Amino acid sequence: MAAQVQTAQLKRQLEEAGSDTPAAATIAPSAPGLTVPSQGAGLPDSTATSRGPGRPQVLEISGKGSALYAVLQMPDGSRPEVTRGSRVTIGKATLTVSRVSLSGITLSDGSALPF
Repeated sequence: MAAQVQTAQLKRQLEEAGSDTPAAATIAPSAPGLTVPSQGAGLPDSTATSRGPGRPQVLEISGKGSALYAVLQMPDGSRPEVTRGSRVTIGKATLTVSRVSLSGITLSDGSALPF
């Protein structure tokens, strides 16, 4: 199933590559892990507060099974790797990563950062 998700994501990326909007992709060469390319441009937000000024963006989701991790692009330019239980500071709030899935991450305040 993970391979099907990756295939669908890659097809979407190829479609976007034909447009004027650049698509970011990061694919890890390691065989044990799964890396899914980011599809930030052109996709609807799943929550109203998911993307805005000062919000991190999910660049990559990797891992296998329940051992998924995400790489975030923070407003300051840093790129932390987070897993379930990691703490993330957004503005003045420090939140905990409640869940990492192939569709994005969920934070302790209930907000989501879609992939």
